[in-house]
Amino acid sequence: MMNDIFYFITDSEKMIIKDLSKHVSDNTVTILKKMDNTNDKFLERILIMNSKNEVVNEFVTDSFNHLVINRPYLISKDRLN
Repeated sequence: MMNDIFYFITDSEKMIIKDLSKHVSDNTVTILKKMDNTNDKFLERILIMNSKNEVVNEFVTDSFNHLVINRPYLISKDRLN
């Protein structure tokens, strides 16, 4: 069952996911928000994974505030259009 993250993200955040997942050949991608402790500060990363759970893209962000940390969201790429 897919998690409907579109209740939790804005249109601009949706476009970021769309842009970063456009090179993935799968019909679905999984996104995950991850917190990293690097050099005495916390960084928030969004990881984009393919169907084999390989990280295909990631970026540092301070947005996506409403996504639950360390909860994966499986989304259909069709919903990103």
